[in-house]
Amino acid sequence: MRKTMLLAEIATVIFITIISCIALPVSYGLQLALGLTVAYAIVRAAFTRQSFYSPLGNAFLLFAWAIQAVLAVYFADSYTHVGVVPIEEAVKGTMSFSGIGVHTDTRRYLKYAVDLFNGTEVSIPLNALSITLVITTLWTIFGVSYIPPICFGVCLSLATIVITGATTLRLLAHRTQQQPQWLAAMAMLATSLLFYFLSHGPQILKEPIIGFAAALCALAVVRCIHFNDAKRISFANVAIFALGVLIITTSRANFAQIMCVGAAFCLVYRNARRNAAAMLIAGLAIYVAICMSPLSHRYYTPDDYINYTARLIGADYLIGPSQLPYAYIIGDYFSYPWWQKLLWLPFCSSVQYVIPFPWIFDGQFTVGNIFARFNYGAYAVGGMAMFYIMVLSWRRACLATVFTLWAIVCFIAPAYAVAGSVSRYVTPFQPYFVPMAVYVLALLRENHHRKLFACFAAVYLVILIATLIICYIVQAKSLGYL
Repeated sequence: MRKTMLLAEIATVIFITIISCIALPVSYGLQLALGLTVAYAIVRAAFTRQSFYSPLGNAFLLFAWAIQAVLAVYFADSYTHVGVVPIEEAVKGTMSFSGIGVHTDTRRYLKYAVDLFNGTEVSIPLNALSITLVITTLWTIFGVSYIPPICFGVCLSLATIVITGATTLRLLAHRTQQQPQWLAAMAMLATSLLFYFLSHGPQILKEPIIGFAAALCALAVVRCIHFNDAKRISFANVAIFALGVLIITTSRANFAQIMCVGAAFCLVYRNARRNAAAMLIAGLAIYVAICMSPLSHRYYTPDDYINYTARLIGADYLIGPSQLPYAYIIGDYFSYPWWQKLLWLPFCSSVQYVIPFPWIFDGQFTVGNIFARFNYGAYAVGGMAMFYIMVLSWRRACLATVFTLWAIVCFIAPAYAVAGSVSRYVTPFQPYFVPMAVYVLALLRENHHRKLFACFAAVYLVILIATLIICYIVQAKSLGYL
């Protein structure tokens, strides 16, 4: 089996090298293929040292890497050929980020990194600090190019898949009859099917960094829940959690508060209280210290903040013709009081769940667009997680209750903040629902609740399909396609 896996890996590397050299200049393509191979090799080597390693899990990891590698070739080609001056010219002061192939946020992060690398005076917002430092550090080591940050993002996404496997195993160990290797492998498969989550790995965006940090926090919370010595503090676990909070605070600061909620929830477990308190204190201390330091450049009075957020509906989040129907439905959401936003929360959470929609209206049928909208894997994982939450959580509460509640909080918090209009904000938390889906899958494999699940799945599919059809008709009419 291991020889077969090695042959599959070699064949995949050859395939990625060929398409890289076809799509890009040969030297550039070879560098990209080498960087992607190193990214995979690092995570693969770490995975093989884990007790839950299996060839099946390795195959799913290879599957996720192959997808991300193809996307990496596409994005590297977009960055370098669609009206964008190569980064190598940035150090000469001739950089221009005007190409349609580069995400708006990517252009901004690259501009910060170019200025920092050149020693130019630059004011970096707190929420862009981590990615700017990462890009600059990679350029210092490997040279100025798109390739290092692309490969780094792929490496972090693959590491998140492995960490999700470890988290799932800790939650489900001795709770089912399935082998640990099978549970971890299924978790890695489920995470690999979150295609919108995977699509951010090869892009120079914050999502791979935030997803990796969120996975670290989840692992720390699960380790805390199952910690059996109430008189001892696991400083390694506290360090893992603190690292995750540190990364998130310098990436998307408000998410750090949601991570601390997970530590606070662990206080309900008697044996975990000391560790939970230590994690909570460390997380809050890091968050407060950074947000009150000169690293944070943005300060608002309460009135300024209200006025600022009220304008976001037309400035940052609900933009573009495809979102106009949704903006019309929810109205001036960002000016609503908190209680009115809570009333809208079920609807906004539902919208956040179904987007990005699996269709394209603007005619840009590119590899990146098509792959990102192939959201069926997320619907499958989400449906199985719903089955656990709605049907099994009160019957067979084997999953740590606080983890389930925390995962729900992590999902609805972005929906509350931005009306569920930015689907990539929730991608770092999608893997939190993987353990629930794997648990349901394990029970089905053991012939438990099969009829109940079949009924639930039928209802779920009908509602999901009906929702998508309605959304398609509304969008198509607003854009003039119907």
